[in-house]
Amino acid sequence: ENWTEYFQRLQLGGQEFDSGMYRLNGVEVGHIQHIPIAYPTQTQQMKQRKLAVKTISMEPLVFEIPDFLTSSECKVIIDKSKAAGLSESMTMNDVTDRYDPDERPESNPQGPVQVEEMSDDEKEDFFMHYDQNRDDVMTVSELGRLLRRHDDTAMNTDDLTHMMKVLNLDSDGDGSISLEEFVAVRINPVNEYLKKFKQANPQSKRRISDQTWMSPGEGAIQNVIYRVAELTRVRLNVVLNSESMQVVRYHPGGHYNCHHDSDMLSGLEIEEENEEDMIGPDGQLEGPPCCHEETGEGQMCRICRYLTMMYYLNEG
Repeated sequence: ENWTEYFQRLQLGGQEFDSGMYRLNGVEVGHIQHIPIAYPTQTQQMKQRKLAVKTISMEPLVFEIPDFLTSSECKVIIDKSKAAGLSESMTMNDVTDRYDPDERPESNPQGPVQVEEMSDDEKEDFFMHYDQNRDDVMTVSELGRLLRRHDDTAMNTDDLTHMMKVLNLDSDGDGSISLEEFVAVRINPVNEYLKKFKQANPQSKRRISDQTWMSPGEGAIQNVIYRVAELTRVRLNVVLNSESMQVVRYHPGGHYNCHHDSDMLSGLEIEEENEEDMIGPDGQLEGPPCCHEETGEGQMCRICRYLTMMYYLNEG
């Protein structure tokens, strides 16, 4: 087929499947299936190659595909990412390391920014949200969840207990934090403690790497994006409207801890005036549409991760 025929086929995706989006069958761990995939040639004709797709996990479903990228494509992506410039990777909740130098007080230009204290009512709402078993105390494990969610800090039980002692978060020494103790907490000393902890224990940060983003554009990156659509049989417009290619460089000690890539409905903050429009036929909250769908300008959307493609660009 020529390029035009290939492009038209990708736009259809797996529409012949009436049951919804196409899902590749893993069969069993160790199973290898050979799937024909089109690769462009210099004459703009498409040449078929069979890729060996190996199932390495059934739950979650994970495949390994050697030679999905050509060596020249890997080189182009690496070169383009270096030219674009890689910067420190951040997560959505990395708070204490995001100080703006322009906001530092003149009396202490190297010191931390003083974060505005929460009101007592705000602290109480915060406390109730993370008091999962509703026993009116925040346990060590609940405190750990709060820090992972809001400060990108992973602490073990000993670290959390030590912090509670040093900052006097548990003033009565019963091993947990009451609502009264939580409301009395001062935010800035906690932020400064967490900042120093992450500097001394970089493995506690959820993510340590450098990154940049690559737009589809033309050439090698566009070819890869089209190949993803062909392999997954997800319609091309959905793939193109999804998250752009992210190139990540890990140095020794770099990592990205376990995390969720989709927004849970229970975690979304939905304005009261929009809530009525998000109730489904069964009376349950459906939430805003997924961001990869065609939404109106300024319309609220949520991240819905159907699959992740991860490419290894070198052996290092």
